[in-house]
Amino acid sequence: MQYAQLLVEVGELHSAEREIGDTLDTHPDDLTALNLLAKVKHVRGELSQAVALWAQIHARSGHNERALMYLGSILQLARDPERGAGEYLALGPAQLVHKPTAHLELEGVFKAFLSYRIDEAYLLCDRLAHRWRIQDPTLYKLAVLAKAWVAEMSSDLEVACTTLESLGNERGFETDTDRVLSLARVYERVGTRERLEKAAHVFRFLERSYAKLSAVARLARIYRRLGDTALAEQYEHRWLESFEARMHRPTMGDVACVASSRYVPLEWLARLGVLLRERHALGGALEGTREKAVAAYVLGNARETRRLLESCGERLDETYLAELDAIEGDAASAARRFSIVLDSDGVDPEVAGAL
Repeated sequence: MQYAQLLVEVGELHSAEREIGDTLDTHPDDLTALNLLAKVKHVRGELSQAVALWAQIHARSGHNERALMYLGSILQLARDPERGAGEYLALGPAQLVHKPTAHLELEGVFKAFLSYRIDEAYLLCDRLAHRWRIQDPTLYKLAVLAKAWVAEMSSDLEVACTTLESLGNERGFETDTDRVLSLARVYERVGTRERLEKAAHVFRFLERSYAKLSAVARLARIYRRLGDTALAEQYEHRWLESFEARMHRPTMGDVACVASSRYVPLEWLARLGVLLRERHALGGALEGTREKAVAAYVLGNARETRRLLESCGERLDETYLAELDAIEGDAASAARRFSIVLDSDGVDPEVAGAL
């Protein structure tokens, strides 16, 4: 996958898709591979396929606010009297689907909210929660979250806090992601020091348990509001690193690791050098001689690259030395080195292409 990420970064999308396909053939549930494939589709402009892949990834991630998304869809239907009113949902010009009973009852909550009958919306949520508490824990949670969300949207933040905190005192909902994310969002809106510190506690839990990228950004913002500049900057830096990784942007360490184990054309490494220097994504210290040689070339020091590679003497080093010869105008030496590598290793398409 590191090689595929490198290929995407230098614009070799066809080769990258082939590498990702090989990974998914072996590991069809690899979320990193699916996400990188979605990026390839996005870059190519194949947006429908990209969205479909992102939907798969979202469905398989256990730390998303699925309950809020479901409630949000019901709220939108309650707002749309032409498409959402009544017991049937219009999926197309000639297709109607009967709504589930729970959906209709929750829709009633949001209709009351949209008509500014907030107390009625609270009462409906309480009735639904009481009915579903034993019958269906999932629907029970939805009813409680609906009440908290109605309170939040009505700026009744203390009711929202109390509702969500009470849910957290019940077995099975202590670390429920939908609940804790909703609660942290309300804490941020309240904005007192005590509530901001509680919100930070929630987001640290989400970062630690799920490596949730948005939690890092929220922590940076919260610590800014709390006046802790050093900690805010630390989380901002961590967010940037995490974001680059999530977007499959290779660091110098990634590039050196890949190019020290398989042949990567120096032209590609030169392209990466510009990108890495712009992003300052050089990473930590490198240990292997070949890794240092690759890093030196990426940073524009071809003479140091040659010196380090000549001290190694293996076939991959000879491949890079051959390409250096070609770049420096010594075609005869380059052809000789490439021929030796091909004779000993078999046909590597990239090496053959270079020759």
